This record gives sequence, structure tokens and C-alpha cells, in this order.
Amino acid sequence: MTPFPYAIEATAPLAKAREMMEAHDFHHLPVTDGDRLVGVVTQRDLLSAQASAQDVDHMKVADLDLSEAYVVSLHTPLNEVVHHMASTGLGATLVTRQGKLVGIVTVTDLARLLAQLLDEHYGSPEGPEIA
Repeated sequence: MTPFPYAIEATAPLAKAREMMEAHDFHHLPVTDGDRLVGVVTQRDLLSAQASAQDVDHMKVADLDLSEAYVVSLHTPLNEVVHHMASTGLGATLVTRQGKLVGIVTVTDLARLLAQLLDEHYGSPEGPEIA
């Protein structure tokens, strides 16, 4: 999990979301409406908006067709999160404590965890063959 992730207001310019994602090299940015989590903007969302020939410079984050965020409690078992992400194809899960955003779990976070577990079990860098 990446603790205390950046977030952006739904009313913010889409260009600001792009700038934040590029500056910090991440692919998922939680979107809020006040204190409420309303979705996640992804690099794919930004590319789709640009490809659709819309005037991206005048768009707000809320103008995107954001999917509802998958939000879990800090105490949700990791295997439950992983199963949900795998079965739905989600790239990120937002983690809250008492309704406040405290983290984000991404596919990249899970890949790093898997690599760490494989290294611990098999020794680094060798491990079982892929096939």
C-alpha cells in the first residue's frame, strides 16, 4: 500500500491531474468531492480524453466518466482486496480509516509485494522458472 496518497478535487482542472501524475510518476489519482471519495482518475482516462479530441485544457476532472472507486477499510484483509481487484480488473483500491483516505493499493504495489515474497522464499534473484 502507498500511504497517504495525493488526491484531487473533482472540480479541479484536468490539466492539474495530469501534472500531478506526471510530477510524481503515478498512474492512479483518487478523486474527492469535499470529504467524499468519488473515484479514481487514471492515465488511461487522461489518454482517452486527449484521443477523443475534446478540449482537454478546459475540462475538469468531474467531466471524465469516472468509475466508482473500490474503497476498503484499513482493516480489510489483503487477500480480499487482491481477489476483488483480480476479478474486476481494477488497477487500484482506495484504503480508508474512519472515512478518511489513508492509502492506495495498486497492481504495482501488489507486484512489488509478490517479488519480495518470492525473493524471501527462493532467494534473490533466482527463483522458479516462469513455465
